[in-house]
Amino acid sequence: MRRWARWAVPLLVVVVATATGLAVAVSRGGADRLTGTPPERLDKVVLLGDSYSAGNGAGGYVDSCFRTPDSAGRRYAAAVRAAVVDVACSGAVVADLTQPRGPTVPAQVDAVDRTADVVVLTMGGNDVGFGSLVLQCFLFRTGTDDRGCADGVSRARAELPRLRTDLTAALVEVRSRMRPDAVLVLRTYPLLAPDRPLVEPGGYDANRAVRALGSAGTRMQQEVVDAVRASGPGRERTYLDRSAATVFAGHELGARPAAGAKADPFFVGFGTKGARQAEVYHPNPAGWAAWGDSLTAFLAGKTP
Repeated sequence: MRRWARWAVPLLVVVVATATGLAVAVSRGGADRLTGTPPERLDKVVLLGDSYSAGNGAGGYVDSCFRTPDSAGRRYAAAVRAAVVDVACSGAVVADLTQPRGPTVPAQVDAVDRTADVVVLTMGGNDVGFGSLVLQCFLFRTGTDDRGCADGVSRARAELPRLRTDLTAALVEVRSRMRPDAVLVLRTYPLLAPDRPLVEPGGYDANRAVRALGSAGTRMQQEVVDAVRASGPGRERTYLDRSAATVFAGHELGARPAAGAKADPFFVGFGTKGARQAEVYHPNPAGWAAWGDSLTAFLAGKTP
């Protein structure tokens, strides 16, 4: 089992890590760090969440939820030689954290108990219409249509307050299953669109709008994490991991490479050979490798 000489945690993923005797320090810049004596062993990692936790785009799927050994969470578990319980599922919404998804799929929170050393999750994208936004903003490009990108972004923004309330309640329930010395980390999503214009019919800049929506989502997630931490004793070790924006910067579909360089996308595109619809605009194998490394670095107190 891997031994740790040090553990520091910034903000942005939902990871739950058991760490006896750890103390929390919050820097003035708002980045959380976990300091103190780390556990000698990390035995159990629990993975919750949606497609950005299950591993859509990585390949090697083991079931209809698109779970794969190459997801970020499983890469982390392998790196620390911990056992893994993976209940993340493509298409999951916040309700799936605390309620059964049909007669044969239990609530994801049922996988969390006081033996968990690390719990990782992403959640909320499907609640605001991720799939529709991708189609309208990047495939159909109908920014002035009533079903187009502009209206999709507006609807998603309007859903953020409700999502904040629902996600907070769900994570409070997750947190209640954990020991007080465990760590809960919520990961943010990649911004998806590159930092360059993509002007739709009628002059609508889809890239700018989607990036702004992603940033608003990150702020909402921070509010969720803050609310969970303040909801009761033993919940302070709840964190947000923001590494996605850095990991995927410059590797978005349509990003302009530096002079003389080739495009190096970290996402599956509509034109990617053999791609399934559920994989599009999810990390490709290179993207998952980089995001998995950033999770391992995040939990080791390193910069992604």
